[in-house]
Order: sequence, then structure tokens, then C-alpha cells
Amino acid sequence: GRWEDVGEVWTPETCRATIDWARPLISTALDSVDGAPAYQVDVPVDAVPDIFPGEVTAFVRHYSPTARPRLPFHVDSCLRSASLNLSPADAYDGGDLLFFADGQL
Repeated sequence: GRWEDVGEVWTPETCRATIDWARPLISTALDSVDGAPAYQVDVPVDAVPDIFPGEVTAFVRHYSPTARPRLPFHVDSCLRSASLNLSPADAYDGGDLLFFADGQL
């Protein structure tokens, strides 16, 4: 596993537009990782930015202390996984993305 911080990927305006687009579409269908409501909406393939080469799927997930406070450790079924925080870092507590790779957290 390899961790890479690519800095700012989207502008604050793009992040806000993504949140506004996703908010009314968020689904509470049960998550396959832990069976809790996912608070997630899949992003149409033609709307996914060209960040990674190859086939890409994306979703927007809402986390909050009352709705979806965390996602348990799990293994993704893909070659690459990315997390883009859409809210400014000073707008929430927590939200750290943790990786367990090469025997280390």
C-alpha cells in the first residue's frame, strides 16, 4: 500500500456544488461493509473527473456524528482508492482517513 497526498484536487466551489448536488439524492440503503445506512449517492460514470486512468467508479458519502459517524476498517475491492473531503477541514472534527498497510496504521 502507498499513501499519497495530492493536495487540493477540487476547488471549494466544485466541492460545494458536489455537496449541493448529492444532498437530495443521498440514500440510506444498507452498506455492504457494516449493514448500517450508507448515506451515499453514486456519481454517474460520465461525471467522474479524469483523476485516475482506467475504469473509475465514485460515490459521495455523508458523515456526521448523528447519521454516519464512521466506516469500519475494511478492504476495498479495487486497485486504487481515494478520499476527497468536500468540506473544509475546519468545518468538522475527526474525518481522518486511516490506512493499514505493510503492517502499520
